[in-house]
Amino acid sequence: MTNQKSRSFLRDFSIALTSVILTSVVGYITFSKQYNSDEKFRLNENINKLLDIELQYPFLEDSTFISKWERNRNSNNDSALRYLTYCEYVFNTLQNVCDYYNYDLEKIDEFMDVNDLIIMHRAYWENPELQKTESPEFRAFVNRVYTRLKSN
Repeated sequence: MTNQKSRSFLRDFSIALTSVILTSVVGYITFSKQYNSDEKFRLNENINKLLDIELQYPFLEDSTFISKWERNRNSNNDSALRYLTYCEYVFNTLQNVCDYYNYDLEKIDEFMDVNDLIIMHRAYWENPELQKTESPEFRAFVNRVYTRLKSN
């Protein structure tokens, strides 16, 4: 009789364990899909915000303004400070996109125009103080894209 109870217990235990494992796997898959969907939505919102800022302040993407900013980058006037803040947002958004796509340049290029972004704001990016605050992987990615674009 004890042997039969033992077998019954093991059978019930294995059914319960299987149920817990299956529930965990389904929960993880559901969470992962929802997280990816939410993260992609957030990245799209960030891109839309960049576009809104560009429409509101077109000088932020104007090459003439940017070249003047390069010469007067320590200026505390409103437009220079706005440009600094804009570039921080641009590169933060790019880093989030890079993290989402695991630094896969092809996928990142499909999502946003990384080449124009890096070339347009290269003066901001070349600031050595900025480079210290970015992750090594992100610095390497941007510098690799920038080097490739300069050689073309």
